[in-house]
Amino acid sequence: MNITSTYSLLPLISSIFVIALGFFIWIKRIKEKLHILFFAYCFNISIWLFGTFKLFNAITEQDQIWWDRFIYIGVVFIPIFLYHFGLIYTNILNQKILLYVGYPLAIFFLILSRTDYFVKDLYQYRWGVHTVAQQWHTVFLIFFFFYFTAFFINLIKHYRNTKNERKKQVKYLLIAFAILDIIGPLAYLPAYGIPIFPIIFLSGVPFALIVGYAIIKHNVLDVKIIATEIFVFLLSLINFVEIPFSQNTTELVLRLCVFVVIVIFSIFLLKGVYNEVEQRKQLKELLKIKSEFLTIASHQLRTPTSIARGMLSMIVDGSIKGKQKDDFINKTFQSVNRLERIIQDLLSASELEGSSMKLECQPVNIEEIIQNVIQERAQMTKEKNLTLEYKSSKIKLPQILSDKLKTVEIIGNLVDNAIFYTEKGGITIWCEVIPDKKVLEIHIKDTGIGITNNDRERIFGQFQRGERSLRIHPNGSGLGLFIVKKIVEACDGIVQVKSEGENKGSEFILTLHTAEK
Repeated sequence: MNITSTYSLLPLISSIFVIALGFFIWIKRIKEKLHILFFAYCFNISIWLFGTFKLFNAITEQDQIWWDRFIYIGVVFIPIFLYHFGLIYTNILNQKILLYVGYPLAIFFLILSRTDYFVKDLYQYRWGVHTVAQQWHTVFLIFFFFYFTAFFINLIKHYRNTKNERKKQVKYLLIAFAILDIIGPLAYLPAYGIPIFPIIFLSGVPFALIVGYAIIKHNVLDVKIIATEIFVFLLSLINFVEIPFSQNTTELVLRLCVFVVIVIFSIFLLKGVYNEVEQRKQLKELLKIKSEFLTIASHQLRTPTSIARGMLSMIVDGSIKGKQKDDFINKTFQSVNRLERIIQDLLSASELEGSSMKLECQPVNIEEIIQNVIQERAQMTKEKNLTLEYKSSKIKLPQILSDKLKTVEIIGNLVDNAIFYTEKGGITIWCEVIPDKKVLEIHIKDTGIGITNNDRERIFGQFQRGERSLRIHPNGSGLGLFIVKKIVEACDGIVQVKSEGENKGSEFILTLHTAEK
């Protein structure tokens, strides 16, 4: 019985939309697990829909049974791929046991679907045909709806716990998956002798449109990317649609090969366009950094200069005399020191961003550097009534392999930060040798404002500062920790930060290689 008709094209149309969506999303992040899983889910949905199209247009009962069993190659994996995608998307880490159970079960049902224990015979109805479900098919439905339900529960919980733009995206995903995964499973009804109009097979179209809007259109895409994606989509679509109408096996294989070649070509074409757009974004980011640099530089340089000039002018015109004159000279000296540090930070940041930085790595006595830094900051700590001490090691410390001037700079930056953001208590410095790894750890711990989890991720960025630090020390450049990280990494070292939270202090740990052979 041939059931070829206009509505038998509905599953083919849906299949094209779904596979196109999966392809577009996957190609943007080929190696990212979330995108791979979404493509795998779309691919298996497409197998179901394409197989249904072929089933509706098969002539003999033997071909109809073959195509219905072909459908289950994709269908058995749909729930586990969907559930796995949901875990990654919602960042749920405590349900992996269901994955370990789900994938073997999907393979088990795939094997069963080849046998009469799963489906056999045919149920012909007005709008189509379907194999008749057997006992193991019912067990499969339990597996199917269990993982679907688990996915929706996780996504709904995630929706409730998210805010702002992310919440909008999750809402659209919920709507899209509800359309496909609640309406779509109605296709099982004919397997139990219940006829249903094939309009359900068109559910892939709104699913693709809604998810495409939620995931792609919420991001600002370059016009060139959109034009290229449309071109690739149309090119692939034309060749994909021709495949089902092959007259013989040779023609089918030939069209499949052409389609594969076009897909590979499309991948390289899109990757080239994405790389070009990414380079333009990087250039835009560099221009933004340059603008921030000029803004901060002009502000930071003007402030101490104005202070020093104002105080010196009062001394020169004789309006300040005696002890007050000494205080003004001292404050002017501090302003000049601050100006020098700012200029040094700006020059270092510029050097680190370019390719001009050259490190002269040689054996360096770290204790000598720490002692000098402490001595230079003695006046700063005295004015704030803070302690600044170095706890000498009980064993002789090995020399580190580093650039001496840069090491002085990073230790100085970390100590300066500790002083700026500590109101009471003090700063303690100590070193620990890790012989097995031939490295030396330098610990700088304070009793200051601490670092929140949100700030911990951004404080090492250029011109980036924590929210509270902006209020406490508004004149900072936001370059100190950026410089520290860049120099330490250039020395093949590591910088880490520890903090138990707000007002609980912080500890910076520098790990540098020793000069021992």
